Amino acid sequence: MKEELDQIIKMLNSWERRVLKCVDAHYESERIFKRFNFLIGIPTIILAAIISAVSFYYIGKTVLLWVQMTVGFLGLFQFVLSALHTWLGYSELAIRHHKAGSDYAALRRRIEQLKNLPAYITEDSITEVRESIDKLSKEAPTIPGRVWKKTQIAFRGHGTADGDVLIPDQM
Repeated sequence: MKEELDQIIKMLNSWERRVLKCVDAHYESERIFKRFNFLIGIPTIILAAIISAVSFYYIGKTVLLWVQMTVGFLGLFQFVLSALHTWLGYSELAIRHHKAGSDYAALRRRIEQLKNLPAYITEDSITEVRESIDKLSKEAPTIPGRVWKKTQIAFRGHGTADGDVLIPDQM
């Protein structure tokens, strides 16, 4: 019985390490996609405001060709930024990564609960955790390769099989 419980705790430790990596990677992905959203969204808004102001200012006036060309190119650039902002959907990706990170964090707490209250470890509770991991891995958005690699490096050497607490290095 003791050996079986030790094996289960070892398995839970392994799952916890994987889940914690996913928590960190999804929250890092959320941060990156929020930044991308602002890097495209804010210039789009500023350009739209400039183009509108210049257009209203020159209504009914004779406008130099270079001003017309500049406003035209700014309008084209603003259109491209606006289309990219919509098509890339960084805000939606950030939301999806936040949800995935939160779901993985909740699963980590469930694993911690089982590890700290071994009397509640049953075959059903182990199956529930495994199925939750499977479900989250299918539903979660893909973590960018650079983020996952960074997460793997940050966790290297932590959380060995003997049950050490898993604490990531500073990223």
